[in-house]
Amino acid sequence: MTDHNSSSKPKFTLDEFINYTDFLSLTLAPDNNELILIQTKHRIWDQNINEYRLYLQSLNSQNRKLVTCNVMDSPKPLWQGEWIVYVARNTLNNAANEQQVYMNIYSTRTEQTFPIAVRKEPIHAFTWSNTNTCLYFASQTQLSNEYYKAYKEQWNDVIEYRDNERGDTIYRIDITDLSRVQIEPVINISLRVLELICAPDGKHLVFSTGAPSQQTESMDDYEIFSYDLTSSSPPKPVLLMKNHVSEQNLKRLNNDTILFTVEGDVSNESGYHENQERLYSLNITNGHVDRWADQFSGTVKDFALLEEGRKGVIILGQLNTEIQIYTQESIHHPLIKRTGWSGTYENIVTNFVNNKSTIAFIHSSFEAPQEIYFTNTIDHLTSAKKVTNENKLFTERNLPKGTKYRWTNKDDGTEIEGILLYPPDQYQEKNLPLLVLMHGGPYSANLNVFHVGGLDIALMMATEGWLVFQPNYRGSTGYGDEFLQGVFNELFSRPGKDVLFGVDALIQDGIVDPKRLTIGGYSYGGHLTNWLITQTTRFNAAVTGAGCVDHVSSWGITDLPLFRSHKIGGLPWQAPDRYQQEAAIFQLHKVRTPTHMVTGENDCRVPTAQSYLLKRALHILGIPSKLIVFPGEGHLIKNNPWHEKIKVREELKWLNKYGGPQGVQHLANALETNNTLITLALNGNEIGDLGAQYLANILEQNTTLSSLDLSSNEIGDDEIAHLANALKQNKALTTLFLGCIMIGPQGVHDLADALKQNEGLTTLNIYRNHINNQGAQYIANALQQNQTLISLDMRYNDIDDQGAEYFVNTLQTLMTLDLGANPIDSQGKQLISEMHQTIPGRNVYFWG
Repeated sequence: MTDHNSSSKPKFTLDEFINYTDFLSLTLAPDNNELILIQTKHRIWDQNINEYRLYLQSLNSQNRKLVTCNVMDSPKPLWQGEWIVYVARNTLNNAANEQQVYMNIYSTRTEQTFPIAVRKEPIHAFTWSNTNTCLYFASQTQLSNEYYKAYKEQWNDVIEYRDNERGDTIYRIDITDLSRVQIEPVINISLRVLELICAPDGKHLVFSTGAPSQQTESMDDYEIFSYDLTSSSPPKPVLLMKNHVSEQNLKRLNNDTILFTVEGDVSNESGYHENQERLYSLNITNGHVDRWADQFSGTVKDFALLEEGRKGVIILGQLNTEIQIYTQESIHHPLIKRTGWSGTYENIVTNFVNNKSTIAFIHSSFEAPQEIYFTNTIDHLTSAKKVTNENKLFTERNLPKGTKYRWTNKDDGTEIEGILLYPPDQYQEKNLPLLVLMHGGPYSANLNVFHVGGLDIALMMATEGWLVFQPNYRGSTGYGDEFLQGVFNELFSRPGKDVLFGVDALIQDGIVDPKRLTIGGYSYGGHLTNWLITQTTRFNAAVTGAGCVDHVSSWGITDLPLFRSHKIGGLPWQAPDRYQQEAAIFQLHKVRTPTHMVTGENDCRVPTAQSYLLKRALHILGIPSKLIVFPGEGHLIKNNPWHEKIKVREELKWLNKYGGPQGVQHLANALETNNTLITLALNGNEIGDLGAQYLANILEQNTTLSSLDLSSNEIGDDEIAHLANALKQNKALTTLFLGCIMIGPQGVHDLADALKQNEGLTTLNIYRNHINNQGAQYIANALQQNQTLISLDMRYNDIDDQGAEYFVNTLQTLMTLDLGANPIDSQGKQLISEMHQTIPGRNVYFWG
């Protein structure tokens, strides 16, 4: 299913990269095997928004119908019978000019949409009952107009922080008659409802909860409750479990049993404890809990019922760098890995209609973009049929190629794994420029997957020529619970060492150029970037996003304080030394790396204050730095596509500006404003390709530098092209030394073209290159048009008699021509000597 790369294909552009189609959710038709509801994300550039759409797609043809462009990205739409229900994105004003939230109900039979005005507050969760005529939803408990009036009279616009926190109300919507929809409250609870499901028999609701403030300060707020819908008097919700985990992804196995996932151990009642994500079932009648896939050493990413649970569950399990499909018939049966494609499976859904199964999923890999597939049997995953072709453009582009890479943390002997994404047409080449790109979390992992976007930049950076190294350091999922817990008490220091040992291994293996190292990451990857630039000066540039530098202030402001304090080993006053030891803020004086920062204006996960702290410190230290703040954005930067594009564009520019050898970078930057320096000798400094490119960019504008020596540096023909273009515009430079820099046929061709237009150069030294006879012809022809060059050094360039003949007529303008140490015999020397004798004052050398 992989379309192999070909150098004949173009690389994708930044615009193409950002316009990639994301699939948010899949829902199979509940009563047939022919349709699937697909939720997608699209960039609407002229409106500055990301638009979420719902399509009804045939599984057996390309027939597709747009249901709406006006759907929220969450909660996920639900489909029962002929009805699809979703939360509308646009809130409308009612007669009192107040915001109103709408749930829309779409009929697949009549193709009509019925908007239902529900609340002023956002909807947190909703579910169908066991019939097609009733819905339940949860939103924050509303306060009366009288309350708001009284509050304003007493407090005006003053905010009483936390005093107005309130829980949710669960409501019932009767849609028996859509012309007279009835909404009534069912129960008020003191917590926020996160997920909500109804029993197949309609007798009770099950819901999970979280903190009403959305501040994770105590796991006591995160529980599962059931609510009896048959009682004649309003009952109280029944707490089904008492533990210290957050139950997620609730699904019904039958009337009495639910399935859910947690990042932890449900049997642990002594305190909060983190593990990889696990799958459990709970009997809500007797409270019995079972763990599924208990021998699986990876993490459970998603699951679905197989034949409505009669054949157990399908599990998407991440092990190392892939997410594959597994099945388990019951807790007493073994977990079976199913044969599928290499890469990553996501968003798996199932149905079972008329004794026929349908299984749909998203799949992608390094070289295959995300698309939706379906099959009618779990045994034939590799024969699954493609349903969509949304990202076909990327199959027509020359893509980066990825592979796994392993190394060892030499401090403790732990083997670490990561991913290398090679630039197009450079797979397994050596001495490449490196971008270390670190994932968020830290409970996440870099995978064999095709993800793109403002926060998923690896493929874009690789396409632009960087070898992208994505390490799965301690704290990553897919490598066992002990590996994940390796960040405890060493939140950055241990993962940081994992990363640095990986860079060491890449250098030792000759894969990367040690003089062209850069680093970056977002969220936890941003935290780790900020930490590592205090631990080493080896990185020439850093691109960090939503990165933390101070744990105490972060703990006090973030919406996840419990997770921070748990990983560090206590509250700030319980573990003050570790809060300081693992914080970049106290070591920023050691930073030498030019650093680019981004943050969302409304980020509550990693508040903007952290980025302002870093920016101020770097500014005071005199380190080149830039901070970009995206208005109206939270942590994920998902509201405005321009923000995504600008983020990636500016990060690319930063890496290109500073990502080469540091010395020549800073020198080039200094030359931008210098108006006194006239001679610059950089011979033998290993400035490399990027260094030459930086200097070429400066030469286009510089008006003072008259002599430049770049001899004995490894500079490729591509960079010679940049220098040649600069020479076409520069009139100040009179002397240029390019000896021993490996100029090849293309490089000398570009240099000769530049000589035809250059109006300032008088001395050119290009000894000991690979010019040969063809290059000699290029140079000699150029000199017929050049009016300023008077001295040319062409020693050690494999030029013989044929090449020497090309220079016979160049002595009309040249005063000195050095062809020493070239294999020119007596005939060639005689031709030039004869011309030399007719034009006095010329010096021609053939020594050696």
